Amino acid sequence: MKRASLIAVVVGLLAVPLPGARAQTLPDDMLRASQLGTAQRATLRQYVRDRLALLNSGDAQNVSAARRELMEPFRRESVRAGVVFRLAMSDALGGEMAQLIQGDDDLVAANTLFIAGALATGDGLAALNLGLSDPRPSVRYAAASGFATLIATLASGDDALTDKQGGEAIANLEEALTAEPDPIVVDGLVIAFMRSMESPDPAMQFDALTRMCRSIAAQTKRRRPQIDDDAVLFERAFTRALSAVRRPFLRLAENLDDQFTKQAAIMSGQALTFALARMDAGQQSLAQDERDRLDAFSKAAETVLIIADAELNQRNDDAILPSDGGVPRTLLQRAASHWTGPNGILTRAPYNVSTDQFK
Repeated sequence: MKRASLIAVVVGLLAVPLPGARAQTLPDDMLRASQLGTAQRATLRQYVRDRLALLNSGDAQNVSAARRELMEPFRRESVRAGVVFRLAMSDALGGEMAQLIQGDDDLVAANTLFIAGALATGDGLAALNLGLSDPRPSVRYAAASGFATLIATLASGDDALTDKQGGEAIANLEEALTAEPDPIVVDGLVIAFMRSMESPDPAMQFDALTRMCRSIAAQTKRRRPQIDDDAVLFERAFTRALSAVRRPFLRLAENLDDQFTKQAAIMSGQALTFALARMDAGQQSLAQDERDRLDAFSKAAETVLIIADAELNQRNDDAILPSDGGVPRTLLQRAASHWTGPNGILTRAPYNVSTDQFK
């Protein structure tokens, strides 16, 4: 799918209006039940069966309505859907999700992935994994969006995943983010990782953000040698990742994880080298707003580096890049060399990164 089509699908998925009010809602007591009786299970199966028919109808309004109504039980403010209900709905959907995701209709596939994320079950996770491997960028983006919902549910403790499945979800995201070729999908995967920050458990936050940092660093190393038209889109995803890693230094300053801090620094070193490559590739063609964003990106990367190194090495480096105004190439080159050059800080302990990783 061409990028214009991907953006249209991404923007338009949630904008299709509902037809007139039609369906009953499932009662609150079903959502929070510790077990479901035969009649309740029959009601739920019929509820799901009716909406699967709408998903398969070929009509965009019906597809949107089905998705909204299947996700509605998980969005209520009055009651939180319990494990028993999640597993029962997941069972009712059965193998239909895989068929819908692998079908020819991008809209149906994407809406099915939204539903899979809301389930936050083993079957939902399997469906999302299937979506991440799809050749269509629009479907992979929808899978990333579904993962964002699943990770948020995992963070709140409302999921129906085993501990092993929860770990697999984060690991699968890391694998997908490392390999993803489309920068818009990269951004969606970064957003999914960021939902881990809603967890009250610092260990979950640090594990997810550490994996995100590793993936973005790998993405940067692969993209840096050949700056192309996708660079500005990737830079936006990278800026989001830099913003995400700055938050734990403020919110969890008393309990920072060394591995997270190290990977945040390495990712930020890659950011400086990427910014330098971007500047060199587009010195004569960058519009002012692009140059402003690149300057802000470079400064954010240096800030993370200074904070992270102060945490790990008890050093207090001064910023090389100016706090105000634009960033001259000479200063960006100096900052990149200071951190990533042959004798740069990131080549020493505790980072011990080869300079080849920054070339």
